[in-house]
Amino acid sequence: MQKTIRFECQRCGNCCTEPGLITYEDFARIADALGVGRKEFYRKYCEFYPNLLGLQPRVDSATGHCVFYETVDNSGSCKVHTIKPIVCREAPLLIDYRSGVIGISHCKGSDKGPEIVIESHKSELNKVMKFISEYTARICAKIQPETVRTYAQYQKQGLTPEEIYILNPLLYHFFEHFAMEEYHIL
Repeated sequence: MQKTIRFECQRCGNCCTEPGLITYEDFARIADALGVGRKEFYRKYCEFYPNLLGLQPRVDSATGHCVFYETVDNSGSCKVHTIKPIVCREAPLLIDYRSGVIGISHCKGSDKGPEIVIESHKSELNKVMKFISEYTARICAKIQPETVRTYAQYQKQGLTPEEIYILNPLLYHFFEHFAMEEYHIL
């Protein structure tokens, strides 16, 4: 993997069309900064993210962007820029949640601006991987073996998490309820 990249955000909003995971720290920090309680923050700004079983910023159905993205005078802006989630702060660096491999998203800001040393961003991206690992361990400790088998059978059939939850809404509700407990929303 390359050691450096050149990047300068062009405020195009492309990376804001696929919001990533919000860690517990992100969730609490942003809710506090906005002056809203956790339930209200979840209701207004978040949605359950079935692929990772956690929360992500809600996507505005009209624009396809994260709810925190806004366009002002044809330029994009993040309403929570100074406190945005780790995965947003680290863009254009990406982390494959399954393998832990760091990748690079190519966008309008690629090959522009200052040079970024990728190694210096690993610790932040590793926080996301640690969050996922610990979250997964807690859910595995709580989940019934039959639920694990059911989910695994669906996966063997090649179904995506979204398809699994359509077939078995109880699984979706279990995982969503678990997420709400973990993020201290309930």
